Amino acid sequence: MRVTIGLLILLSACSGDRHREQESGAMSPAIATAGVPSLAYSFRVGDELVYHTTDVARVLLFRSEHTETEAVCPLARRANGSWRLLVRWTFDIDGEILRDVCRIDIMPDGRLVDCNPPGYRPDLGPWRQIPADADRAERDGDVVRFRTESGSWAFDAARGRPAGVESETDEDGQTQKRTTTFREVVRRDAEWIRTAQRESEDVIDTLRRDAFRYRGARADRIDAAYAATKEALTSLLARTTLPELRGPVEDAASKLETVVRARREDAGRLRRHLDRPSPSWKLRDLEGKEHAVEDYRGSVLILDFWESG
Repeated sequence: MRVTIGLLILLSACSGDRHREQESGAMSPAIATAGVPSLAYSFRVGDELVYHTTDVARVLLFRSEHTETEAVCPLARRANGSWRLLVRWTFDIDGEILRDVCRIDIMPDGRLVDCNPPGYRPDLGPWRQIPADADRAERDGDVVRFRTESGSWAFDAARGRPAGVESETDEDGQTQKRTTTFREVVRRDAEWIRTAQRESEDVIDTLRRDAFRYRGARADRIDAAYAATKEALTSLLARTTLPELRGPVEDAASKLETVVRARREDAGRLRRHLDRPSPSWKLRDLEGKEHAVEDYRGSVLILDFWESG
């Protein structure tokens, strides 16, 4: 069964208004210009949509490139008409493979709802609403392309899915070009869907709640936090059967020892400087007045190191 969800979004021509709540039921002038009365997502449970992204950055003579694959699978349609999507990423950064997973809901009016644990904000790639700074739209057959300052966002109106994203920035000698294109549809069977529905909730919640608890641990509690994290990941791997969902857990587990070792080293360096007199220094403020650490002995002093470019 294929179901469509309306995507009627009011665009703001003012870039400063891009974070405003987008409204449904109002047609943007850009859409009207392109001769499109409305746009609509169209989903079918188990039809996983696969996108490919290339990200190229240049700074002076240096060039870096990484690629990523984003797989978006509709798992279920909810009673309120929304769809739960499972989103999986595979990143290739200079030959190092990283995997991640999240979930989003698409409401009947086309709004995207982040339903991940607090503190985790995924980059949804093409799965976002029409950019608020889009100032015009062009229609090329079935594809409607919305133009923005830095690129474009394209939607395949006939098939009800994003077609791709292009962006290019050039700032202070650093350029970045990011291109996302639709690649294919992978059909997942009923058993895969049932397993993904059950295991994805467990994997996402456990990874965000338990797998990184050492990050906020005090220096004297790192070892205990590391042990708890390792136990949580080991248990999660034991009860996760889908290879597509085991990947992010395996990545977190394989990097755990390295990351915690670095945290221990940071804590050790910090301990060596605690409760010791500060080195002597003198600095001038923006008005030219000179300050010396000796002027603040006995007081709490916060030094904020920053740069303007």
